[in-house]
Amino acid sequence: MNFGGLHLDLQAILLLCGAGLVAVIALVSWAAVRVDRKDRRREARSSGLHERSLEAEDGDVPLPDDGAEPESAHAGADAEDADDELPAALVDELDREYREAGRADYDRGRAPSRSEGHPAGVSNNVDYIVRLSGVGAVTPPRLLEVLRKCRGQAIMPASAHGWRYSGGGWQNLEQARADENFGDVVMAMQLADRNRSIGRGELETFDRAIRGAAEQIDREVQTNMDAADGVARAAELVDLCRAYDVSVVLNILSDVAGGFSGGDINRIAGEFGMEMGRRNIYHKVSTIRGRKVTMFSMASLFKPGHFPPGGLDSFRTRGLIMFINIPLTANPAGVFNNMSSVARGMCDRLGGRLVSRELQPLSDNDIEMIRGGVDKAARGLERNGVSPGGADARRLFS
Repeated sequence: MNFGGLHLDLQAILLLCGAGLVAVIALVSWAAVRVDRKDRRREARSSGLHERSLEAEDGDVPLPDDGAEPESAHAGADAEDADDELPAALVDELDREYREAGRADYDRGRAPSRSEGHPAGVSNNVDYIVRLSGVGAVTPPRLLEVLRKCRGQAIMPASAHGWRYSGGGWQNLEQARADENFGDVVMAMQLADRNRSIGRGELETFDRAIRGAAEQIDREVQTNMDAADGVARAAELVDLCRAYDVSVVLNILSDVAGGFSGGDINRIAGEFGMEMGRRNIYHKVSTIRGRKVTMFSMASLFKPGHFPPGGLDSFRTRGLIMFINIPLTANPAGVFNNMSSVARGMCDRLGGRLVSRELQPLSDNDIEMIRGGVDKAARGLERNGVSPGGADARRLFS
């Protein structure tokens, strides 16, 4: 009887030991995963890529950042200066201004054409398109009434273009005379952008309203996709924006205790072709097909971020930040090469050094790794049918 009790006690002890061993193994595995993730996040942060990690293998969609808090390393700056760093919100605000300006340039700068069967500003890649075809002429008022009704019920922008009955060429119906005659009409609604996507109900309302108008003006209806495909495409575009909405920054930290003087910054920036512009920061501008395009920009790394135009002689800052937005930049890898070359030149002339977002030194190998990440992001956009800096990119990421 006693022997049986001893046997049961030993069995219980062995079971408890086994359970404890399993718990220890699980804990060690969990800790190893945490360390590995922390190491990968630290490596991504030191690369200079903002908002998104570009560590995915070639051909993969980059994974969004997992929301980890950044480390508080500030090599080269005093601890009390940490709160003086340029807030990320200001970089985001500057990005937003570039997006809005790019969208305005896009809306103003493209003449109508009948290339690929659609007006300029309408794309199979990012729009749900309804084409109304038929014999005879129509005037804008009825179609514009439908457009205004649809806009009131949708969150995404919609447009209407008509093919001029006399003389040809597409024209935005909102800019046409009320008595002007048109043949074919193209009405389109954008499926998504970096902030939101169209819902199935909105898309069906848009489609239903246009079909109703088409019956009244005796027009046949053709669409580039059905509503279900439109909603699916909208989701794909949102995922694309989340994956590739990436800014790249290079920081220049002063080696001199008093920092850089505003007069020196202004003079040397001018020598590298940068001019002070919007928001009182410097921009490197290039003219492409007669249109001025911002390649990259430079602000103060520390608050308030901008430069005082009338007080540069008395202005000083301990750091500068240069940045580009990949999807809004044509040839982003080439522009990054230009930006990094200018940044090195500014360091040499001002007496500073290139540092990461955590103010850690950046080597030539680090710069090359960032350039590789920029190139990978650009090629990822191209694989998804969006050319960086192109019309679709400006619509999606603006």
